[in-house]
Amino acid sequence: MNITHKALVLAVVALAALLFYRHAQAHCGFCGVGGDKKAAAMNFEKAKKEAKLADGVREITYEQLKGILKADKDAKLADVLSGDSFATGHIGNSISLPVNTIDEKSAAGVFKKSDKIIVYCASFQCHASTEAAKKLTALGYDNVLDYKGGLADWQSHGEKLAK
Repeated sequence: MNITHKALVLAVVALAALLFYRHAQAHCGFCGVGGDKKAAAMNFEKAKKEAKLADGVREITYEQLKGILKADKDAKLADVLSGDSFATGHIGNSISLPVNTIDEKSAAGVFKKSDKIIVYCASFQCHASTEAAKKLTALGYDNVLDYKGGLADWQSHGEKLAK
C-alpha cells in the first residue's frame, strides 16, 4: 500500500467515525442535538434518574442543567432567592419564587403539578433551593430537581446572568 492509498483509507475511516458520532449525537436523547419532543422529555427524566439524592432532594449538576435547558423547552427554572436578588441577576428564563413565599397558592400560580421544575439559589453553601424543592415536593410536585450550585456555579462556567 503506498502513502496516497494509506492517506485515503485514513480519510475514509475518519469520515465514517465523524458520521457515526453525528448520528449518535442526533439521537442520544440527552444532549438535545437534533432531538424531538420525546427525546427532550427523556432528557429531564434521565437527569432525574441520575440525580444525586441528598437530604431527600434530587440534585443536578451544571452539565445536567445545560442539557435540560438545551433539550427541554418545557422545563421551568425557578430562582428561589429574594426578589431583590432576582432583580440583581438570575439565570435567563427563570421565574422568581422566593423560598419563603412558597405555599400551595404561590406554587399553583406558576406551576402545574405535572411541570418539570428546576430550582436554584446562590451556591453550594446556600440551602434555599433544597428547602424550596422539599416544599414543592410536599405540595405534590413530583418533578422537582435542585441545581445546587446555583448562581455561583453557573457563573463559574462562564455563564452570564440576566437582569
